[in-house]
Amino acid sequence: MGAVAMELARLGIRITGSDQHVFPPMGGLLEHAGISYHTEFSAAHLTPTPDHVVIGSYFSPANIEVATVLERRLPWSTLAGFVERYFLQTTQNLVVAGTNGKTTTTAMLTWILKAARMNPSYLVAGESPNLGKMFHSSQRRSGPFVLEGDEYLSGLGDLNPKFLHYRPHRVLVTNLHWDHVEVFPAERSYRAGFEALVDLLPPSGGLVLNADDPGALALADRHQLAGTETVGFCRHAQHRITGWRQGRELQTFRFMGETFSLPAFGKIYAINAALAVTLARQEGVPLHQAAQALTSWQPVKGRQEILVNSSHLTVLKEEAYHPHALAGAVEAARARFPRRRLVLLLQPRYTGGAEGPHQTALPGALSGVDLALVTDPLEIAPVSRAFSSRALCSAIRRSGIEAHHVAKVADLIKKFQSLHQQGDVVMVSLAYRNEAIFDRIQEITFSKGNTSPPQQSPSLLQ
Repeated sequence: MGAVAMELARLGIRITGSDQHVFPPMGGLLEHAGISYHTEFSAAHLTPTPDHVVIGSYFSPANIEVATVLERRLPWSTLAGFVERYFLQTTQNLVVAGTNGKTTTTAMLTWILKAARMNPSYLVAGESPNLGKMFHSSQRRSGPFVLEGDEYLSGLGDLNPKFLHYRPHRVLVTNLHWDHVEVFPAERSYRAGFEALVDLLPPSGGLVLNADDPGALALADRHQLAGTETVGFCRHAQHRITGWRQGRELQTFRFMGETFSLPAFGKIYAINAALAVTLARQEGVPLHQAAQALTSWQPVKGRQEILVNSSHLTVLKEEAYHPHALAGAVEAARARFPRRRLVLLLQPRYTGGAEGPHQTALPGALSGVDLALVTDPLEIAPVSRAFSSRALCSAIRRSGIEAHHVAKVADLIKKFQSLHQQGDVVMVSLAYRNEAIFDRIQEITFSKGNTSPPQQSPSLLQ
């Protein structure tokens, strides 16, 4: 929502808004773009009458501003509906979907197209250092538009996934694992949205799938397109990733006869890159050009992002919370720091309760850590039977890994400080509202006798 607002402001449109939860870094970004917003809701905010109102996916008529919009019959839409109506009518829309990895893969694909001078429009739900912003309209009526395809419900009056508004010409699917249990109570209902997305592809369209992921690969049977291609390490992939090696600064691999060098850690990044390269190739980008672009690609912020790097402590910010994504993040951290103790500070979130996939899948996903500190979960909606962080810690301990339940996020640092060892690598996965905890972690580096500020080097491998 904020990214679209900033782009509209750049195009000369006056923007206002209301939200009680504007998490970093969005608040500062909006202010920098000259957009003022309210942190409470009031019908008065709709005077003077706006030309159009965009209503976020979590709002209902119980909200005073939504109720006023409906009562006054003001023009309104969901965000996905707004983007479709005003930006996607004539463009060549490339939708990157999947449970995990879609932000990274969207950023990779966009960067490859930009490097090829194709001037793409794009919508990506993360801060990419290469792109500089999250939403950009090139205002080309027929050019490529790269969209991160969110499978969450569109919002008020529209229970379809957002990506069904994106009029896809090509679709890329990174993986498919049951998520958002609060709105998709069964795995089948979650999968149905991706099937519907593939059904929207025209006969001339393209479909790129991760062959290493059974959920994604099964979509190949949904739509018999000549432009379907599968990618992965596995032998049944149409295009195989081979010769993968993790170096101190770069990973390298062979793909479609070309050698790729990528400044990232873990095999998950090689898969994401190969998927992006394949879709870019369908758009006419030669493999050697894509390989050259990826040498200068930089990871999206909040994905294995180093915030503190000292001789006492290295801190990684990691936004992953789904078991599949956390498993990839742990594997990446292990590849980056192979000889150091790996500590995870985790706030389970959006689990869907004990019946959701997180309770049983998280212990295996976290098998690569040395110490786990787990808080009580954060849920987006009420659950019939609560997720148990205590049970998660017990399951982790049964695999021989030290794990502790810490009820409150505010108590995490105190607990970690009592267990901290010099040289720890700490991966922190918390909800956005807990950003202040990173400042408290930095205090540990000083309390251990370090008198200089922690370094902010993203490339250190020990």
